[in-house]
Amino acid sequence: MTEPTLISLAGQYGPWFAMAIMLIYIVANKLGPQWLSSWFEERKLVRQAEVNVYERFIAQQAETLRFIGSAANAMNSMNENITRSLDGNTQQIYHLTQAVDRGGRCPLPDCPYISKD
Repeated sequence: MTEPTLISLAGQYGPWFAMAIMLIYIVANKLGPQWLSSWFEERKLVRQAEVNVYERFIAQQAETLRFIGSAANAMNSMNENITRSLDGNTQQIYHLTQAVDRGGRCPLPDCPYISKD
């Protein structure tokens, strides 16, 4: 809107109407773009903050999954060690049982520890 148009509107509808139109013109053409640019900048910062939070959340979940994987590997390794240990204990018990079942036979010739009777 130009100044001659505003002056003609002021003459036609009165000075208060022209002042209202001028205020609307100032807000729409002068202050509006500044407000919109600050609002867009604020929204851009909010979106960036949301992206940062999302990226941190994803990184934290990846670390959690890595920890769970290493804990599962450690548990599997521990289970394997326990299984081997139990197998070794089972073999020792088997050999002790065989020794008791066979009696006190010494595999060495002229064994000094067990009598040949």
